[in-house]
Amino acid sequence: MKPIKILLIEDSEGDILLTIEALSDSKIVNEVNVLKDGKEAIEFFASNPPAEQLPDLILLDINLPMKSGHEVLAYIKNNVSYSHIAVIMLTTSSSEKDILRAYDSYVNCYITKPIDASDFMDGVLLYLDKKKYKKSVFLLHQAAEHFYNTVLLVFTGYKPKTHNLDKLRHYAKQLSQELFSIFPFPIDDSEEIHLFDLLKKGYVDARYKNDYDITGEELKKLIDRIYLMQTVVQNICMEHIDSLND
Repeated sequence: MKPIKILLIEDSEGDILLTIEALSDSKIVNEVNVLKDGKEAIEFFASNPPAEQLPDLILLDINLPMKSGHEVLAYIKNNVSYSHIAVIMLTTSSSEKDILRAYDSYVNCYITKPIDASDFMDGVLLYLDKKKYKKSVFLLHQAAEHFYNTVLLVFTGYKPKTHNLDKLRHYAKQLSQELFSIFPFPIDDSEEIHLFDLLKKGYVDARYKNDYDITGEELKKLIDRIYLMQTVVQNICMEHIDSLND
């Protein structure tokens, strides 16, 4: 069977991993290529690629760097050479304005994807069960990053553009000692230092370095910590929001 050629235009590493995994688990034979910003996507189509390089289906995120998903969609659908390609827009936005704009540009389907970190945790457990520990710890890093950023947004209205958990942990310390105590620092405990180091390196080293290694037991310990982080973040954010309403 000839594989379906899918072009995924998405900048979130976590969403890329989950989407590719979902497609690989499907019964449809597919070949996935990834572009990570809108400018790169438009440049690909502007280069007049040969027909054999064109995708059969495009999965397109709205919130892309350089050029938005809306701009990419308009470029594709306004070009007679590419307008026949089916485009599914994947986005966290459920606003009526975004939906109408997408359909005005002839999107074939508009799917709202969840932004909840529990989706990352579902992926963590899936990969743990499959013994794909490196993929699991990468998604665990994504969940931890999301939880730290949630606290920063709720308390300060600011989200730093970093994947560095050291920096996010430092910022969070100023807002909640309870959250900071989940991964305290400095600390005279080699196991604690090692666990956080494994999590911190989950974003890059777990994906790209052959010498990165994490055991199932270490991963389970980290999963317990991130579930605790989820509970703490939910509680302190709700308390802060309630205090603003008093």
